[in-house]
Amino acid sequence: MLAIFSACVSSKNGGNNNGSDNQNTSSPYYRSLKNGFSIQPQVNPPSYIRSIQLYKSGNERSAPIIQLKSGETVTLEFDYMETDARQFIVQVSHRTPQWEESILSRNFYQEGLIEDQITESYLSRSQKPSFQHYTYQFPNEDIQLKTSGNYLLTVFNYNTGRTLFSLPFFVHEDKGNLSTSVQHIPAPPKSIHRYNQLFGVYRYPDFVTMPQFDLSFYFVKNQFWGRYKKAGVVQSVQNKVDFHVTRDESFISDYGFKFLDLRNLSPDGVNIRDYQPGEQPPHVILRRDIQDLTPSVSANRTTRHGFPMDDREAQYVEVFFYLETAIKILSGDEIYVTGDFNNWRIEEQHRLTYDREERAWTGSALIKQGQYTYKYVVVRDGVIQDMLLDNSFSLSRQQYFGLIYFEDPDMNYYRLLQTQSVLSN
Repeated sequence: MLAIFSACVSSKNGGNNNGSDNQNTSSPYYRSLKNGFSIQPQVNPPSYIRSIQLYKSGNERSAPIIQLKSGETVTLEFDYMETDARQFIVQVSHRTPQWEESILSRNFYQEGLIEDQITESYLSRSQKPSFQHYTYQFPNEDIQLKTSGNYLLTVFNYNTGRTLFSLPFFVHEDKGNLSTSVQHIPAPPKSIHRYNQLFGVYRYPDFVTMPQFDLSFYFVKNQFWGRYKKAGVVQSVQNKVDFHVTRDESFISDYGFKFLDLRNLSPDGVNIRDYQPGEQPPHVILRRDIQDLTPSVSANRTTRHGFPMDDREAQYVEVFFYLETAIKILSGDEIYVTGDFNNWRIEEQHRLTYDREERAWTGSALIKQGQYTYKYVVVRDGVIQDMLLDNSFSLSRQQYFGLIYFEDPDMNYYRLLQTQSVLSN
């Protein structure tokens, strides 16, 4: 059974491509960056697929982490913004903790069909651009998962077989007991940032006989899965392992974001300076982001994809960003705006240019009505410098995930025994 999507919609950036994949599905430049927010094998979507979300069903704020054979499911949502009918294939693949392809054959980790279909969708009432919204939940009657671990969900074009986009998700066994804690540590010399050191205590199940060799421990911040850090074992006694990341590997705690509320498009004196509904698509002009303004404390950020409105009336608007910097921008530096609205990708279309009349760095992005976080980053020598402009953002509590893997000595693959999320103070 094949995953079939069909729609009849239009887009400013899309247009009818007659079933081909002329647009790049993944930016080669993004993949060349040394510290991207996403995992290395993840494929970025073409411009006619937008507002992608992946979360544990029932709570769109949650990470895509479910318990094996528990009845829990993951929900995928996205908007398709083309005018022609299109068919897609959906598949999942098992991965290692470092996101390499697993050695397992598909029939070992998956039951049912190799590919699945999506049938739940609705056509928007909004125009210029309009869109078809799709929702899909799994595991389901057609695809069941037999093993725990890291997984990659991939969507293909049925006609060409080309990969359109992919996203990571996790399946754990709920074996053993994990306790994760966050400790604030002094800033290193010459650093202006504060740091969090992550600690964990794991009481492992009886089938683990050599925890120092068979168990591995990882921490991830803010669902930036491509920036995982492996922790080291401190001691192991009486079915309990203590582990932590080293101070050198600690996470920056004053990592900030800007919050964008596009639920109401009228000028609000906070985010939106002007709204121009006569443009196609409508234009939203944001107030300036000024780097050295004192940031305010914000609410918790617990999602990677934001909250695009799930509404037939929801509009896509062209959002214009303005940034005043207080640091020297070197001649080879590039400034980008990135965030929930584009799944934290570094893309040429979201690169800012300096406007001498505005005396600001400017750029725009096509974004659906909803709520999002974003930030400005500098790319310097192929590395994302995401703290250089950070004091222009609101401070936020950081969300950390602990992941416990067991390398099964009989089958030689990694099982995900336990996970836990915790917020910093």
